[in-house]
Amino acid sequence: MKFKGETLFGSGTIDGELITYKEPLSFLGDVDGKSGIIKTINVNIAGKVLAIPSSRGSTVGPPYVMYQLSKYGKAPLVILSVKADTMLIIGAVMAQIPIMTNLPKEILNIRSGVAVHVDLDRGGEVYVNEPEARLALLLLEELELRGGKVRLKYLKVYRLINYWLGHDYARKIIDRLVLTGYIAIKNDRIELLRRFKTSKSQGQVYREAREIATNTYLLMHRPPNK
Repeated sequence: MKFKGETLFGSGTIDGELITYKEPLSFLGDVDGKSGIIKTINVNIAGKVLAIPSSRGSTVGPPYVMYQLSKYGKAPLVILSVKADTMLIIGAVMAQIPIMTNLPKEILNIRSGVAVHVDLDRGGEVYVNEPEARLALLLLEELELRGGKVRLKYLKVYRLINYWLGHDYARKIIDRLVLTGYIAIKNDRIELLRRFKTSKSQGQVYREAREIATNTYLLMHRPPNK
């Protein structure tokens, strides 16, 4: 699952655990700048990916508390916002916390604790780290590494998905990538429609895909607890 936003500050990619706070967050009133705890829900945001609709409160609150969070090593890895006001942006820059905005409000429906992949360089994209989403990402990376056009049956990531998780699972990922405009299928060839930056080698892509596919297979076939 992918959410498109806009990067306001920061670069690179970030992987981490999502903390979702569905109400506008008052940094001055709701957040302990020394511990990183959101007091209203007793959850620590230190080293996490924080998703909020917006901030609220005084013009002093966000920059001051966000700087405190950074100073004491309790800052979130990145802030994902539906709408970022000026003070939230200033606070993030002062505290050197990456920030994205203009994300769809549906991101707030994702439960806390889910692993997400944040790409600040691609204009601002957030991937929910579900097996299908991660495998789709790896398939796109393999396509990029192989020149953007190849016979579908020769794609090693696709073969791994097909072998471990079945033909229907593999086709579901392919169909989703076609629907979202990332790839096209022409006869038996798969073509990358958008350039896809990756720093991985083909070996790294295959190893990651195998690990995800086998772990997902094991979870799907794990017997119920007695």
